[in-house]
Amino acid sequence: MPGIRFSSWEWFDNPLSSAHWKDLPVARLQKLIWAVFFTTTSIGFVFELMVLVMRRRSMLPGTPVGGAVVSSLFGAACVSFLSIKLRPKWAICLNVLTYGLLAIVVWLFFSAMNRPYGGALSLRGQTLSVLVNLFGLVVAMVVGYQLFLIFINREAAAHIRARNELDLAYRIQTTLVPPVLLDTPVVEIYGRSLPSEQVGGDLVDAVDRDGWAIAYILDISGHGVNAGILLGMCKSAVRTALLNDGGMAPLINCLNRVLPAVKESNMYATFGGLKFQAGGQFEYALAGHPAILHYRAEIRETRRLEMDQFPVGMFSFARFETRIGLCGPGDVFAVVTDGVLEVADGDGQEFGHERLAAIVRENADLPLPRIFDSIMERASEFGAREDDQTLLLVRVKPVSG
Repeated sequence: MPGIRFSSWEWFDNPLSSAHWKDLPVARLQKLIWAVFFTTTSIGFVFELMVLVMRRRSMLPGTPVGGAVVSSLFGAACVSFLSIKLRPKWAICLNVLTYGLLAIVVWLFFSAMNRPYGGALSLRGQTLSVLVNLFGLVVAMVVGYQLFLIFINREAAAHIRARNELDLAYRIQTTLVPPVLLDTPVVEIYGRSLPSEQVGGDLVDAVDRDGWAIAYILDISGHGVNAGILLGMCKSAVRTALLNDGGMAPLINCLNRVLPAVKESNMYATFGGLKFQAGGQFEYALAGHPAILHYRAEIRETRRLEMDQFPVGMFSFARFETRIGLCGPGDVFAVVTDGVLEVADGDGQEFGHERLAAIVRENADLPLPRIFDSIMERASEFGAREDDQTLLLVRVKPVSG
């Protein structure tokens, strides 16, 4: 048919080419494979019955059970075809097997149909063959149907459980990671996180207390439910630490002591944060996080603030430090995760700090939400999003009075 390439089976690709099916272990696919085998063998029995009725012979000459053999060949071909969709890396061998088995079945069918009465069965043989094939047809359909029901019910139950867990984690994350919009006497802050999956691992937060403000991003390694739960623990730990001490260094060191006891061994968090108070100074810290971009309004240039420190929660012996910098009215700071910086175009080039800096310079006088939208739109145009994308923007206010 026009527009359809039979060799690629495009009409069958959508449901079975998803990551879910490809990642299922073979043990969980056994029921599906047997269900396909038994269900499709019924077609082979139908072919055999057609030959018996029209040519009074079996597709395999001289035997009343030829239908069982031919049906098994056809079922094996269909299982091989299914396997191409489930395991694409085996496609070449499976394509050869599929077309080879189908060619044998087609050759046997047309050979039998074009040789009327050659090798015809006796009346008793015909009767026995019809009964055997009818019995095989019924058994194949019933067994295939039951196996399909078992597989569907099992996978549906697993899917519902996973969906409920994701929904719960998503509701938790929605509560813990809302968009940040904070206006303090010293700075204005705006930040949002765009998860690549329903449950991401990025936390953006800001706290205004007693004349100072802290804004930070935590990027939890991994995605899904575990990252979402650890994200909630981190935010609680940060808020608790800020009740006792407003310093950045004590905050990060506190997190580094807390995380190892509540996370899996392979998980950690990168941290990028800023603290502002009156007087034209700011404090910043980076722990395994991409550089902070600082746009200086007075000279309309940008610079990167970098620090080489371990991610939080990776090593319990690690000790974290902060640095002090100067800022002026209109300065804009951008704290960003690698989900934005590592967006790649078709040639493999990354979005990077240079493009981010150019967008900030062009839009530095706009409201922070507009700058945020400009950056995300340009990143989206540059390449596909493959990781959580989180951006935190801070603008220094003019000194009042």
